[in-house]
Amino acid sequence: MPSNVSLIEEIRQQKQREKSADRDALLNLLRFLPGEKVHYARELIQNANDAHSHTVTFTFTENALIVQNDGDPFTADDVRVVCSAGQSHKRRKIGFFGVGFKSVFEITENPQVVSGEFNFSIRDFIYPEVREDPPTEVTLVSDRGATFVLRYGKATPPELWEALWSLDPRFLLFLDDVQKVVVNGSGIGRQDWILQRADEPDDVVVLQDTRTGSGERWVVFKADLEVPVGLQRPGMETPSTEVVIAFAPGHPESQERNPCTATCRRGRQRTCRSSSKPTSLPPSGGKTSRRTRGTPGCCANSGASRPGR
Repeated sequence: MPSNVSLIEEIRQQKQREKSADRDALLNLLRFLPGEKVHYARELIQNANDAHSHTVTFTFTENALIVQNDGDPFTADDVRVVCSAGQSHKRRKIGFFGVGFKSVFEITENPQVVSGEFNFSIRDFIYPEVREDPPTEVTLVSDRGATFVLRYGKATPPELWEALWSLDPRFLLFLDDVQKVVVNGSGIGRQDWILQRADEPDDVVVLQDTRTGSGERWVVFKADLEVPVGLQRPGMETPSTEVVIAFAPGHPESQERNPCTATCRRGRQRTCRSSSKPTSLPPSGGKTSRRTRGTPGCCANSGASRPGR
């Protein structure tokens, strides 16, 4: 039996042995957690960023929405974590899968994951099953990235496309690696569109949105701040957290945007503030290390108008 297949079987059997009333009750609660139809997209984009991906693509096909990134492929540890109920031994990368990844169950019953040597689906949040049917509608790269096949059922293709349309390009300001989000809607008769960021000197970031044909220039500052020991959760020590501040000179509308804080995994927080007012925070001198993660779109309200049907 190939090693990747034996690993999936090992994890499935382990989950079966660990069954308990408390565990089943906890997993059952996940079914009733409130969530937007676009929540899964933000989580998958953030996970792609943690995996050092530059492009995330959403492709609508006849039977499924297929999400791909070009980041690091899955490892055996990543498979174990994505089949967990939120536990993780990693501070970065795909190790942050868990409850966040479970948001895909808001739109599909059995998400399929194809990455590296692995091809499996997940049933009831944590039980992996070996698959032998990689998607043929998209190109797979064996040594890079991950592909998620989200078959329709809990939401219709038009509903999913409409939800993706609500993504604000400004969430790209707070990601380190993802530069482009591509939505291919032509497979269901809808518009294709792209969100893209380009980094320029002096901490300037330019955002482009093909839905509106518009662009925005932002100045983004990043800094790492130490977290007092007393504020760190036992067993989840986080010595520092990253603060990201973005402002758009000459954009009066940004004065009305309120600061917001996204609660991060393992008790960490990323504070995202968008404003047109000057700030005294000095530039970070380049990319800061990623020691925390926030939910993409935490400062987002869509600036794109929805087209006619």
